[in-house]
Amino acid sequence: MPSPKCTYDVRKACPNPCVISFDMCILHLQTARGLAHARERLDSGQLFTYADMEAEILKRTEAPLQDYHTTALEQMSEALVEAQQWARQAREMLYAIPPEQWRYTDRHGTEQVRSEVTMYERAQQSVARLVERASKMSLQEKVVSLGRAQTELVIRLAMGTIEDLGLDASAFDRARGILLERFRREAHLSARHEAQVTHELEGSGDYAPKAIV
Repeated sequence: MPSPKCTYDVRKACPNPCVISFDMCILHLQTARGLAHARERLDSGQLFTYADMEAEILKRTEAPLQDYHTTALEQMSEALVEAQQWARQAREMLYAIPPEQWRYTDRHGTEQVRSEVTMYERAQQSVARLVERASKMSLQEKVVSLGRAQTELVIRLAMGTIEDLGLDASAFDRARGILLERFRREAHLSARHEAQVTHELEGSGDYAPKAIV
């Protein structure tokens, strides 16, 4: 998604990107019309805060928890593409500002950093985190990760089969431990799904060995 352009003059398009929450670039916001627009926007309360920015970054980089048909690799790839797009947009907004204006001194004499600098840094950090997670997963294109619904189904089938075998308590616990280890080694679970599997297989589920008669 391209950055929105300044709308100061509809007859002669301004190539500079808008300041976040405003419809004009930095230079045109310093004009009389720009100051009037800024005051109107401030009075309306329609501003983009740091909390809004963090929520947007989180939304764009967090893979969905519940997934039935998408592999873990595809989820990670989609999230990384969105994070990279957001980082490019943040970079364009920052580079539209002269570097000497990236820092400024406020009216109290304290040096401050422009919000565009912080936004770009955080966007880069999000990309770096996703790349690190992807490398740790060590997934190849053909490796499919079990989704949440699939995991629950496999656990029900496997534990139901083990229960039907009528194993004693010791053998039942050993079978459950083997199943948990194989999930961890072969199912390529996300952290959330692994926590769910561990919760269900380490004795906190509804499964119990049948009494041998």
